[in-house]
Amino acid sequence: MVKVSGCVKVIGINRLEQFGRKHSRAKSALRAWLLVARQSKWKNLMEVRRTINTVSGGVNRSFTIFNIGGNNFRLITVINYETETILIADFLTHAEYDKWSQK
Repeated sequence: MVKVSGCVKVIGINRLEQFGRKHSRAKSALRAWLLVARQSKWKNLMEVRRTINTVSGGVNRSFTIFNIGGNNFRLITVINYETETILIADFLTHAEYDKWSQK
């Protein structure tokens, strides 16, 4: 993964690297997401949507879900806007996400 010094702290980058190895089709999209996320200063979900329009508040409002790799994968995160921190919670295929979201 690319190491960039930015404003936002991303917790769980090692998980992104694992996901990239497991799902090689998503590797470049994960790198691109990380670059954008680290350089952003989002204050709320609406600001995230202005930067990345394929994001949703998720099933549970505590999760922010990013569509990755042309809608083939879902990156599940928890964003703390006050501390400018993003926690990587999970990375799922579209099919896995459909099952997860119905829990």
